[in-house]
Amino acid sequence: MRKMYNSPIKIFENAMQEQIQEKENQIFTTIKSQIAVDVDKDELLKALRYDRHQYEQGYEDGVMNERQHWINWLTWLMNHPTAEV
Repeated sequence: MRKMYNSPIKIFENAMQEQIQEKENQIFTTIKSQIAVDVDKDELLKALRYDRHQYEQGYEDGVMNERQHWINWLTWLMNHPTAEV
């Protein structure tokens, strides 16, 4: 029987999840104590995820707009080969 490949990298998901949870708790404690703002943890995480999604969508839209600009410009050049640019 062949031995399956063992990756040299192992991810300890539980340990990582605990570290993430600990960091989240530190952030919320800091917000509540130093900024004096009462924050609902789940709502803040939901808002941050939404904000990140909006940022990524805006970036993607900007890239697509720039691509379309260059496509239009190159198309125009191909249709007007003697035009001075």
